[in-house]
Amino acid sequence: NVTNPVDGYCNISYVARAASQLRDQHIVNWIQTFLKQGKNVFVVYGYTHAVMQEPALNNSYAYNHEK
Repeated sequence: NVTNPVDGYCNISYVARAASQLRDQHIVNWIQTFLKQGKNVFVVYGYTHAVMQEPALNNSYAYNHEK
């Protein structure tokens, strides 16, 4: 799909998916760092990234608040 390089299974799609996953991991790490410092976090980002990051943030939040 020319309009969405993440769809499909060519080399460019593979690189686009990997870059997106790395970006999501990086953003989650920063969010977690700021939350651990007691800061309020407000993130403005694309919808698909929010969907991908939500499970990691929910797991992190639950883990940190069970103790």
